[in-house]
Amino acid sequence: MPDRSDYLAKTIVARLRSLEAILREDLPPNDPQFVKRRTDAVAKILAVDAGVTDGITVQTVISAVPNISLSTDPSTRDMAEFADFLRKKLPEL
Repeated sequence: MPDRSDYLAKTIVARLRSLEAILREDLPPNDPQFVKRRTDAVAKILAVDAGVTDGITVQTVISAVPNISLSTDPSTRDMAEFADFLRKKLPEL
């Protein structure tokens, strides 16, 4: 049965895919503004949905996000591993 970690994993990946689709038209993925927008998006999701505002935790979560591809969805295994990471890293979920 899906839990809050599964929801949070799906929300983060969906938001980042949407953001990357928009930003790739104007910026290369390694551009500092591109990276900042990704970080801000994840930070906002964690703050609103999980009550997490710690910058180190945000960076740790960003580093665990599965590779984002606009042409394919992340694998079920990648999403399950990301949700499990969130479950362990954010035990209050």
